[in-house]
Amino acid sequence: MNGFESVLCIHDVSDYSRAMLSAKNSKLNINESCFVRKIFILRAILWDMIYSFSRAESVELAHSICSEASSGMNVKILGVKEARFAVLKGAQSPAVLVEIGFLSNSNEERLLKNSYYRQQVADAISQGVVSYMKTYAFAEPRNDKVHRGV
Repeated sequence: MNGFESVLCIHDVSDYSRAMLSAKNSKLNINESCFVRKIFILRAILWDMIYSFSRAESVELAHSICSEASSGMNVKILGVKEARFAVLKGAQSPAVLVEIGFLSNSNEERLLKNSYYRQQVADAISQGVVSYMKTYAFAEPRNDKVHRGV
């Protein structure tokens, strides 16, 4: 097997189940006086919204990284896949795992030993993230002077 792919949390991992578990075990960063803190189902709904949003964003990030690798490197793109990797399951923000080659493939093993190739891969991944941010960023960082009315 050979190629380059981006992996995100598998779709059959229930956002609802993750949300219920998070509502039980995780804190939301909200004001202590807010009524949501006291109502379990609303916390679960908020977590469900966070996970659903993160999944859609992860798909876009994965495609952006693959697109940059495809245009910037001479590499076979295997595409965007889904998997049950624990590191991706609890992500509250866009999250992907990038598989940049297979050590079982002697040609890819040789490439991965080459520092120039590894730098090309790192550049393609970082360009994919930058491209994603330029395309999908919803808001610019807030200028504190403007916010305070200065």
